[in-house]
Amino acid sequence: FRRPAAALTGRKEGLSAHTVVTLTRTRCHTSTEGPGMVATPLPPGPRARVPGAHLLAFARDMLGFVCRLKHDYGDVVAFRLGPERTVLLSHPEHLHEVLVRQHRAFQKGRHRDVSKQWLGEGLLNSEGARHQHQRRLLQPALHRQRLAEYATTMTTYAARLRC
Repeated sequence: FRRPAAALTGRKEGLSAHTVVTLTRTRCHTSTEGPGMVATPLPPGPRARVPGAHLLAFARDMLGFVCRLKHDYGDVVAFRLGPERTVLLSHPEHLHEVLVRQHRAFQKGRHRDVSKQWLGEGLLNSEGARHQHQRRLLQPALHRQRLAEYATTMTTYAARLRC
C-alpha cells in the first residue's frame, strides 16, 4: 500500500467518510517490500503507549476513534490496530482513488483480518462473487431518484456525525 499512500498524502478540508485500509501484500505489487519497490514513509499517526491500545479504543467507540484520528492527524493517518498496520483514509478523493480508480491494486483483507472481525463480511469487506451479489442487492436503494428522496434525512444525520 505504500506506493498509493505516497500519492494520497495531500491534505484538503471537507466533510468526508472514513475508510480503514490494512497494509497487506496486494496483487499489483503495492506491498511494503519487494524487488524494485521504493519505500515511502508512512503517513503521520499516533503511537500506542501499550500494545492493543488502539484496538481497545476502536472497539469501544469506532466512530469517535476515527474522528479523533482525522481531527488530530488529517485525512491520511497511519496507526496499528492490533497486530495490523492500518491507514485511515478520510478524504473523498482518496476513497475514490482506492475504491474506484485503483480497486484492483488493493485487497480488502486477509483471513482473520481485524477489519472483518469488527465490521463483518459485508459489502466493504467482501470480494469477488460475494461482493457482486451484495452490491446488486444494494444498488436499487442507491439509485439517483431514491437518493434524492433520502437527501433531507441524510443531511440531518451527516451534520450530527460531522468530525
